[in-house]
Amino acid sequence: MQLAETILHQMKDIRKSRVKFMVVLFKTALSLMGRVNFSQLSRYSALNEKTCSRNFRRSFDFVHFNSLSIERVYNPKKDYLLAIDASFIPKSGKATYGLGNFWNGVQNRSTKGLEISTIALVDETYNTAYTLSVKQVPPSREDSEENAIDFPINHIKMLKQESITVALHQYIASGGFYAKRRFVNGTLEAGFHVISKLRKDANLRYLSEASTSQHKKRGRPRLYESKINLDSLDLSKLSYHTIDEEIRLSSGIVYRVSLKRKIYLVSVVHTDTKGKQSYALLFSTDVTLDTSHHISLLYCMFSNGVCVSRR
Repeated sequence: MQLAETILHQMKDIRKSRVKFMVVLFKTALSLMGRVNFSQLSRYSALNEKTCSRNFRRSFDFVHFNSLSIERVYNPKKDYLLAIDASFIPKSGKATYGLGNFWNGVQNRSTKGLEISTIALVDETYNTAYTLSVKQVPPSREDSEENAIDFPINHIKMLKQESITVALHQYIASGGFYAKRRFVNGTLEAGFHVISKLRKDANLRYLSEASTSQHKKRGRPRLYESKINLDSLDLSKLSYHTIDEEIRLSSGIVYRVSLKRKIYLVSVVHTDTKGKQSYALLFSTDVTLDTSHHISLLYCMFSNGVCVSRR
């Protein structure tokens, strides 16, 4: 707790009483068993329920606090990556703010509860994610034009307005649920490239190899060729890479129909000891990066389990 107290003193416009409360809160919340509520906090600490209630009504800049904490282990010479994902919190009752039907990955269906959107800084070397920003997701309303994908877009855009003391990477990794045109376009507008996972029935097309000088027919030259057959993993026109005897990669620039843009695709095929194959389709919106960087970046996300399907 000495580290937390030191970081709290580094933050501007925070009173000593507030520092004292936050230190006691951190100690108690990490040590008590069961639910963290005002009754539990007052039972296992010297705080009064009204003191907890009064302090919880005041805002606290957790993003600034988290970034100052990450500074202690941050190495500017290392490669980091941003990652975004949502987590489900079961909650019953009717009075809690934000109650709604959200996707519950444990039960593999939508259930009543709460949802939070989390952005973390991923250390590729130590396979560790440091939480940077957490926002509670409000339930969707029928009279609103916003859908479930708009909140994470706004969350990413708000990140650039926060008091962050560490450098933010230009790539943000996400699960397969976020591989939608609305999210991709919104994230690119915010200044980040998207790394994500495609469905196994994704509609992909090869780029046409015919150049304009070779085109002798009337009309515009053909830009894209036929659809890629993923059932037979027909990736013969992509570059081939071997990681080891069990894993082989195919990579190249293709056209993603639903995103209406070119993407850099990496197909990861894994063969187990019994000869059974499984594969994953990873992609990046940055088609200017060289092949070696794309292979290391996307394969690192696959091996670390960052690009996982949420739905």
